[in-house]
Amino acid sequence: MGSSMRLAVKRLVRAVTITAAIVASSGSLEATDQPLFAGLGRVVFSLTAVFSEREEARRKIAEALVVATTERLGAALRLAGS
Repeated sequence: MGSSMRLAVKRLVRAVTITAAIVASSGSLEATDQPLFAGLGRVVFSLTAVFSEREEARRKIAEALVVATTERLGAALRLAGS
């Protein structure tokens, strides 16, 4: 499976998951007599928090890779200079 196909499948799974969460939450909201849009707002807020945390983790990993690469490059240059 090509990388574009994997990306499309991931996006489809994400969309289906979000839709299922919205449908499930709307059913539970009806049982508790809460307004649908207030509940959807909480669902969206939760999803946004999850995506934000994921992006933060991805950023920290990228930073760690840059620092490690910089340190290795510095060590290699020091070794080459001696």
